[in-house]
Parts: sequence; C-alpha cells; structure tokens
Amino acid sequence: MLKFPRRRGYQKFKVKGSGEIETDEVFLDAIVQKKQSAKDIGYGRIETALSRKTFVILFGLFVFVTAGFLLRAFYFQVIDFSVYAEKAERNRYISSNIDSQRGIIYDRNFNQLVSNNQTFNLICEYSSLPAESDILDREIMELSKIMAVSAEEIKNRIEEKRGKNPTAVIFDNLDKDADRDKIIVLETKMEILPGFKIEKNSTRIYNDAEYFSLLLGFVSRDSKSGQLGIEQQYDEYLKETPGILERDRGSDNEEEKIVKPAKPGNNILLNIDAGLQKKIGELLKEDVLAYGAKSGAVVAIDPKTGGVLALNSYPSFDSNIFSKAVTEEEYNDLMSNSGISFYNRTIAGEYPIGSTIKPLIASAALEENVITASKTIDCAGGLQLKDGTFKKDWTTHGPTDLTKAISESCDTYFYIVGGGYQGFTGLGVDRIDKYLAEFGLGKTTGIDLAGEKAGFVPSADWKQEETGVSWYPGDTYNMSIGQGYLKVTPLQLAMATVAIANGGKLLEPQIVNSVLDENNNVIKKFEPAVINSNFIASQYLEEVRQGMRQTVLSPAGTARGLQSMPVTSAAKTGTAQTGKADVYHNLITLFAPYEDPQIVITIVIESVPNQTGVANLLSRQIMQYYFGDRLQEEAAKQAAENGQDNGAVIENQGDTIDNGSENPAIINGEQTQGDNGILPDGEPISD
Repeated sequence: MLKFPRRRGYQKFKVKGSGEIETDEVFLDAIVQKKQSAKDIGYGRIETALSRKTFVILFGLFVFVTAGFLLRAFYFQVIDFSVYAEKAERNRYISSNIDSQRGIIYDRNFNQLVSNNQTFNLICEYSSLPAESDILDREIMELSKIMAVSAEEIKNRIEEKRGKNPTAVIFDNLDKDADRDKIIVLETKMEILPGFKIEKNSTRIYNDAEYFSLLLGFVSRDSKSGQLGIEQQYDEYLKETPGILERDRGSDNEEEKIVKPAKPGNNILLNIDAGLQKKIGELLKEDVLAYGAKSGAVVAIDPKTGGVLALNSYPSFDSNIFSKAVTEEEYNDLMSNSGISFYNRTIAGEYPIGSTIKPLIASAALEENVITASKTIDCAGGLQLKDGTFKKDWTTHGPTDLTKAISESCDTYFYIVGGGYQGFTGLGVDRIDKYLAEFGLGKTTGIDLAGEKAGFVPSADWKQEETGVSWYPGDTYNMSIGQGYLKVTPLQLAMATVAIANGGKLLEPQIVNSVLDENNNVIKKFEPAVINSNFIASQYLEEVRQGMRQTVLSPAGTARGLQSMPVTSAAKTGTAQTGKADVYHNLITLFAPYEDPQIVITIVIESVPNQTGVANLLSRQIMQYYFGDRLQEEAAKQAAENGQDNGAVIENQGDTIDNGSENPAIINGEQTQGDNGILPDGEPISD
C-alpha cells in the first residue's frame, strides 16, 4: 500500500474494509476540495477581533468627521443664521425693478428742454444662444419675420459684436408706439427664442440739441449717469431711483408687494432763456460760416444776479446721437468731423482779448490816481521807444481824454496809462496784475459747469522764471491793450463787464436757478453770490461807463452800429492778433439798456480772415432779437391768449420799444440800416 503524507487543508479519510485507494482518486479529491475552498473563502474559519490600535483610529476618525459636521451646522444655524436667513428670504421672492424717470430740465420760463422717452432694445446673450446651428438659424428666421429685416442682416449684427461683450444690442430704440406690434410679438415668443431678450430703455430727448448740447450735456447709455454740462454737474439731483417689486414664489395668487418705491429724479430750473439760447446759436453759426471764421462763443449774463441767460459755443454737437447705440466706426467718424466739437469755448477758450481790456485798465488807473477822466494825452499815432522802434496805434487820434480813448479805442492813450512814457508814471505790470485779478481774470469764475479754464495773467516774475528774459516796457504796453501773454475766457470777460455794468459787484455766474421736486416745488434755491466788491470807486466806474456809452454814440465810436438798436447800450470792441497774417479774433462786450442794465453780452469770433466787424454785426442781431423781435413775439402770444387783435398789439409794442431807440429810422422795432449784408465799421487791428 502506498502511503501519502498529510497536507494542510486535506481531510482525513477513513477507509473501511481492506480496499485500497487508487492514486487518481486522491488527486481527484484534492482538486474538488481546492475548488470548494475558492468558492467559500473564509467559510468555516474562526473570526478574530480587531486590534485595539485599529479600533482607536477608526473610532477617532468617526468622531472627528461627526464633530466637523456638527460644527459646520452650528455655524450655519447659529453664528451666520441672519445671513443665510436673509438669503433664504430673498430666494423666496421673485424681484423686479419698478421703472422711474430722470428729472426734467426747464429754462427760466419753464419751457421743457429735455424729456424722457421709453424705448426697448432687443439684446443678444451669446452664452445662451443654441449651440446647434440649425436651431440658431430657425431663431434668426423667426426674428427676421418679426422685425422685417433679412436673416442675413440679423446674423451679421450678431456676429460683428460677438466676442466684444457678453451681450450686444441687436435692435435698439424700438419705440413703444411706432414699434408696438413688433414688441408685443417679441414678448410672446421669447420662450422659443433662447439667447435673446427684450430690455427696457429710457432715453433722453433734447430739444434743439445743436444749440444746447455743450450747455446741457447728455446721459451715458451704459452708466446712466450725466456726461458733460448740466447733466453731469447736477447728476446727483437729476438721477432717478428705481423701485423694487417682489412676488412670493410659492404663492398661488401671485400676490405682489412694493419693497422699495420708485423715486423720480429732481427737476432743474435754469436761468437760461431758451429762446435767446437758440437764436444766438442760429446767428452764431450763420455768421461764422458766412465770414469764414473758425469758431465763436457768446455769453449773455443778467448783471443784477449773475444768472446765465445764454452760453453758446460753435461748433457744437447733437447730444441726441448718444441716445442710441453708437458703433466704433460711428464714434470715430464723429470725432474726426471738423463740424462737431465737444469743446466749450465759452468757459475753456483762452484768448488775447484786445481792446476789450481797456475799460478794466481805465478803472484801475482812475482808482490808483494815475489819471483823471479829464486828463488829455496827445496821440501822434504811436510811441517812439528808446530802442528806436515805433509802437504804432491803428490811427492818429490827437488830444485824447478818457472818454475818447475808450470810445475810439486809442492804443497810445492806454500804452502810456498802462506802461508810462517820458516821465509819466503808468500803472506798471504789478498794479495791472492786481486789478485784473480784482475783476476775476486769471482764475475760474465758479460757474456751475465742469471744464472751466482759469486763463492767464502774466507777471514780471513769471516771465523771468519761464523764459529767462526780463519784463520790458513793451510787455506792459502789449498787456495794456489786451495782447501779449494775457489769456482770458469769454466768460471771464463777460463777468468783468458785469462788474462795470452793475456798479462794482463781481458776481459768480450761475446757470441753475433752483432744484425742484417732481411737483416743481423748490427744494434748493441758488441765490446770487458776490465774489468781490468795492474795489473800484463808484464815480470812477461811472466815468468808464460813459466812455463805453460814447463807443456807441460817438460818430467815431467803434460800436456805433448799436445806435440803431431798440434800447440804449454801452460797449467796448476789440480786435486781437492771432500770430497769423490777416487773421484776427473779433470781440465785443456790451450791456443794455444803459440806464438800467438787464443783460451783458460778450462775443468772441475766433480766427476771422481779414479785419471784419463780424462780432459787431452779431451783437446787433442779438440785441434786435432780445429787445425787439422777442418782445413782439411775446406780446403777440399774450394777445392771442387774451383774444385781442394781434396786429394792433404788435404795432403798439413796436411803439413801446422805440422809446429807447437812438435812431429815428427804427419803425415798430425794425432796423432800417446796417443789417443788409454790409458789416458795420469794426475796430482796426491793435499792434
């Protein structure tokens, strides 16, 4: 008998009888047992307990994780409860904005200058557009039918703006009335047009925008804030506050509540006379173009209050352009157009002001006892200087006192009064600087518009420091007639004239009269502000005013064309060199009526070819409108409202306004000479 050793895992076999076990049976049993072991792994084995170390690790891990969850829950439920409760409460409601309106801007007579117009934009949200081209094509075809625009055009609009912003305006300024049907259809089909949505948009519409844009500014489509002008300066008052409307998500009755009421912006009442602003704008543009000038600026001020009646700068722009989406190409075209300008010359244009400075120099000389009004200086057509040069006048005036020097604009007189000559002690540069500062030159006026420039009043020290060259008498001579380094804005010159017209009070110019609530009740009133006063004695100012009066009355006066106006006036003209041959700045500053000034008008026409009197012409046109045509129009309107006969009232009005006329050729307020295309005699160039 064969004997086999026992192996681990094999069962013991008890053989009954004396039969022998065959070898193949042994191997067969081993194979069967091996398969059974593979099938029942661990079966029949005795389980052993985990080791203490393993148990501690697993239990510690369980405690740590559980504690973390508990601490995090404690943080959310206790420490940060209010934050998440607020979020949960917000998620409970569907919020939407309640539209409101930006404040309205009125002129001094409550004529509305700007209005709000509700429009709609069709917006493309690129991230929400269908990825499948066939689905997108179907959407575009649907839009094409609704908007009556070719599918190709819509596709081009979508693609040309893709990648620049997350969204793009495909159709803008859809009018709620004119495009009503399109808007309704679009709103009903928004669910089948993923990637597109309708957006409400409030745009500002400016009346006669070309003449008001630099004054009023505009509102940015993106930020909804004011840009330039009054829209920018008073944005905090004008801007609206949208309201918030909430609806409970779980409510079946769709109950709504106003969480935050909408608040419209405050209204603004200006000192501006809209009729005057528009008329000056039309006349300024017409004259600048007719006489080949580069540009121009006109300022009109109430000398009693400092209220700004008109503020015109040409060229300008149309602020309504920015009420719609402007492409990059359109913007570049706008910027390169020489007929469009965002530069407000009334407050930022800095010019040599020529002989319009002479009333200021005369006031200073009287106050400093350099001269008396009766002192006579002989004008021989200029001054012979020590270096052998001859400082020319524009003509020979002969014996000249203060009144004649102002009315005929005698340069020689002011050379000597300003800089001295042959033993006569003039003001000198330091005293000229002092009094020009008293009149507000060399510093901003404080007008309620951004972008004002201070101009420049030179001094001897400045010239030495900047150029390394001393100040010469010739520099003082130049400064005394408004030339040289001196730079003045049209507004500064106007406010200096205001101080002469009203008896010596330098006022702060003010465009806005008051801020109003939505019912036009006054919230804030801007009272006249006096910047400086009593720096020139009243009797001296009266003597200067008489000289300006003779500028109009004298047969040799440089503003004698104003004699034909409906009311009395006083003025000073100026012609300033530009550095280009036969190209000059034309200026005039005046006030009227002479006895009781109601308006100061200052005009600067920039870079006029040849020596024309275009500023004089424009001043007469403005005066004729303000004291003639305007009053007749107002009388006719009043008569129509009262049911009176218009013709009789206009005729009577003409008789009334003739009472101040200096020319009997005025009939019913109509001028019979001087405006027939022939320029009045202007002031020749001051060397």
